[in-house]
Amino acid sequence: LPEHAPSVGALAYECVAGLLLYDAIFFCIHYALHRVPALYRHVHRHHHDQRTMTTYETDHLHPVERFLLVITGNESMRLVAAHPLSRNVFNVWLIYLLFNNHCGLDLPLSLEKVVPFGLMYGPADHEVHHMSNGMTHYQPFFRYLDDLLLWLRKQRELLACGRSKSSGLAAAGERSKERAQPSEIGGMMPEIADSLCSRRMHACVSTCQ
Repeated sequence: LPEHAPSVGALAYECVAGLLLYDAIFFCIHYALHRVPALYRHVHRHHHDQRTMTTYETDHLHPVERFLLVITGNESMRLVAAHPLSRNVFNVWLIYLLFNNHCGLDLPLSLEKVVPFGLMYGPADHEVHHMSNGMTHYQPFFRYLDDLLLWLRKQRELLACGRSKSSGLAAAGERSKERAQPSEIGGMMPEIADSLCSRRMHACVSTCQ
């Protein structure tokens, strides 16, 4: 063990940096657990069995998901070269945040109400994730990656809409061209050709008489 404890600043930095790393890494894991059918069916669905949010849901995990949670936390602190004291503080903080997310209560001092600019999620946001069967809110604590994912989805929808509109306009243009094609009679437009045919028919009838 190190001979000296970290300074307050170093401890705060290591805990916050570790939480940011944990949040980003678990966003990817959580997204995969929902988007890969086999992973959801055999691993993550266990966590979504209950429709009512309680702190029990925090620990209602498949062993594989529990292993991923532990490894993510350990690796996050290892990547920031955290002091052992920082690791212990981080573990307590992480457990508090996980239980807070699943408590089903709108607590007055939840971290999302303390941190400004709406940077963090809280129990109400995580409940949306559970009630929507995991269609949104994949980050456990922060929201910037979910906001980025939502923006990318909107851009993809706009692009698809633009392509569909362009295809529709192109098809309409082709139909207009077909209607505007000259007739076989002297390269004339259909209306002129019909008039000419009518006159020729009248002339033939007069001659026969």
